[in-house]
Amino acid sequence: MLETFVFLILTLATAIAEIWQKFNKSFNYYNYQLSYWSRRGIPGPKGELFWGNLKAVTGREYVNVFQIRDWSKKFPRYFGIKKGCRNTLVISDADLAHEVLVRKFEYFHAHEPQPLEDDSDNNKNVLIFTSHGLRWKRLRTTSNPIFSVTNLKKIMPTMYDSIEHLMEHFKTVENKPINIHPIFQEVTMDIISRIALGQNGSNLFKNLYIDYAKGIFMSPIDDLQHTAPQMFPFIKKPIRMFSELYKTGIRASSNSLTTNLFKEVMKRKNERETMKENKTEKKLVDFIDLFLDAEVPEQKHSDTMGVLDKRNLKVSKELSVNEIVGQCLIFLLAGYDTTANSLSFVCYELIKNPETLQKLVEEIDDHLFESDSEDLSYEKINQMKYLDSVIKESLRLHPIAGNAVNRHCMETTEIGEKEKIQIEKGTNITIDVLTINYSEKLWGPEPEKFNPDR
Repeated sequence: MLETFVFLILTLATAIAEIWQKFNKSFNYYNYQLSYWSRRGIPGPKGELFWGNLKAVTGREYVNVFQIRDWSKKFPRYFGIKKGCRNTLVISDADLAHEVLVRKFEYFHAHEPQPLEDDSDNNKNVLIFTSHGLRWKRLRTTSNPIFSVTNLKKIMPTMYDSIEHLMEHFKTVENKPINIHPIFQEVTMDIISRIALGQNGSNLFKNLYIDYAKGIFMSPIDDLQHTAPQMFPFIKKPIRMFSELYKTGIRASSNSLTTNLFKEVMKRKNERETMKENKTEKKLVDFIDLFLDAEVPEQKHSDTMGVLDKRNLKVSKELSVNEIVGQCLIFLLAGYDTTANSLSFVCYELIKNPETLQKLVEEIDDHLFESDSEDLSYEKINQMKYLDSVIKESLRLHPIAGNAVNRHCMETTEIGEKEKIQIEKGTNITIDVLTINYSEKLWGPEPEKFNPDR
């Protein structure tokens, strides 16, 4: 009996010692990782064990782009932070940003991976925003022609029709204060649904997908399923599996945006095949038709493991059905939110600056009434230089999706001309857009003031 008791005590002590040893080893590992940037002589805000600087950039009380801007005041030009185990170099210098985004683009063409992002090399549903290498290049090359001047002109009647419905709505709220932002969300969703999702006619204020899209952009970034994988990468896979089961088993419905979009693409594909058999033709309707022109069997692609190379300029303009669905989806979500926000900020600045508003109205009137037609053609809009300046100045003061201007280093390289900064493969880069856009060196005196004549 005594021998058994002694054996249990020794076993328990050994187990505790082993657990403590592993904990101590893990503690030392994370503590060592926390000093990643200081060991390289790069300054930055102090982080917490396991968390790094993750709490500060994912908190709900302070928007992350403002936190990044505040740090840039203490650490000019560049500094390093830790998002859990992830190393991120923040750049607030325009020349360094240009080097990352343009001059050395082949090293930084991929965006920062999302916490629960699947392997983009083997994910058949990958979006252009999360792809990299030759796959990114193929998706980008195939998507670029969609936004040609010819195609933009084709969709203008659809835009005008949705805007006419918007103007009818404004007549019902005359002399009343309104919140313009949700109204712009409705109209941008309506237009993009018509040109990218096959929606027939306007569904202004009746769109089935508006709440779904809002939910995506309003989802918290500080919950455990987003923060935990950044601190402990080894738990990413089980969290992703649970998340997918949750979405499939509980939240899936007939109104799912992705599900309905896939059905619409397959429906359009079958219609095109029937017309081909009957030797009949149909005019291009929207982005789905344009993408289907590049559709090929999914198994044909062999570019997923390719490395982007400036010398490798030729890629096939081909898409699988899943990629077509993905591109339509990303155009809808990205275009809906950014356009609505941009329009809202422009209205905000015009109301604050009545002289600018009057000058803009005069320019629009001059172009509208210089001919018999009161329609705003593509050419007329392109001639409105002051309108262009107003929009650009608003975007400078209120950069849209500023936290999305990030990159992922694909191969170890150096940036900087006078002082070389080595960036290891796997490091993320964040561009501090706010600091650059408010730089007195770049924009002259009082860069925080709205001035389209700048």
